[in-house]
Amino acid sequence: MAVTEMSKVERATLTGVCSTILLTAGCAAAERDVERPSNTAATSAATPKPTSAGCSVTRPTTEGIPTGVRQTYDGPAFGQEQLWVGAWWSDEALLEEARQHGGIKYPSFTIQDDDVTDELGPPQVSAKRLDGGGEIAGDTGGYATAKDDSGKTLHWWPTGIQFSGPGCWRITETVGSTSITYVVDI
Repeated sequence: MAVTEMSKVERATLTGVCSTILLTAGCAAAERDVERPSNTAATSAATPKPTSAGCSVTRPTTEGIPTGVRQTYDGPAFGQEQLWVGAWWSDEALLEEARQHGGIKYPSFTIQDDDVTDELGPPQVSAKRLDGGGEIAGDTGGYATAKDDSGKTLHWWPTGIQFSGPGCWRITETVGSTSITYVVDI
């Protein structure tokens, strides 16, 4: 589904609607606020942060984020080489949404020459619970397209995970020869 020329309120509404649909019937694409983030100095990349439950949660990447990801996504990111994700677990509101609804929808980005591309195909997503039983497969929707307020065309892979229960989860995404793994506490 192509989305064009949306206000911030329309994007926020569309994001909420698609998140709800994903949790019940699936959603092909969602729109995030796509303004460019401010440049901030960063210190550590993907260092685990212990939680009160003993789950070593992955921190977002702070350096080397591809230009295409920074232009498309205004939140924290995590990844390397050809694969990046919006670090939804570092946003308290999104983390709480995942906890309340048992699932989350977020953007994944496949990268070639510092730009987001669909040429590598969609990432494969899986999750394994580290503090108990459970393995699940995530879903990736069709390659999404939208325009920001300046008219620039943006792309991402809508990605979703429906957790089978609360706990410490290790999520792995793979595209081509690149694989990323991060840990979240749901």
